[in-house]
Amino acid sequence: GSYLTNGVNCTVCDATCDSCDGDSSADCLSCDVSSSHPAQYGRSCLSVCPDGTYADPSLHCVSCNSVCATCSGGSSSDCVTCSAGAPFKSGTTCVAACPSREYANAGSECASCDPTCAECSGPNASSCTACPAHAPFLHGGQCLATCPSTHYASSASACSECDASCSTCGGSLPTDCLT
Repeated sequence: GSYLTNGVNCTVCDATCDSCDGDSSADCLSCDVSSSHPAQYGRSCLSVCPDGTYADPSLHCVSCNSVCATCSGGSSSDCVTCSAGAPFKSGTTCVAACPSREYANAGSECASCDPTCAECSGPNASSCTACPAHAPFLHGGQCLATCPSTHYASSASACSECDASCSTCGGSLPTDCLT
């Protein structure tokens, strides 16, 4: 392409532009979609859209959804990588925190907790951080229906150790021994 200077002279556009109003690569009005620089970003023609943008059907670089660092489209479900404000990937969507019954794995992807956990910090039955109603006692990272022997229910969700003189107990004192 070329553009008119001084109202009389035709000047050739930068090689990356299809049409322009100046001779710089930042003066492009349109890009040649069959060239090696088909994507229009502002007034420049690029080979690919920069991070934080994607090429729309007309090959204009458009901003990603705010939860995406890189994306393939404009919705929150088009994220390729996640932004700092929503660093975890749940399916194809970036989220600030993993949903209930999921945890963030080493790759910052939300993965399912062990079925015995209500909430967890990892994939195993010993990674529980909260328990379901049918097994409410959190003990050593595991959810239990009842406290183990040598322990008693110190709350609706916690087990505490019996006094060393007890095999079973109803509290922490030697006088709370049941056996």
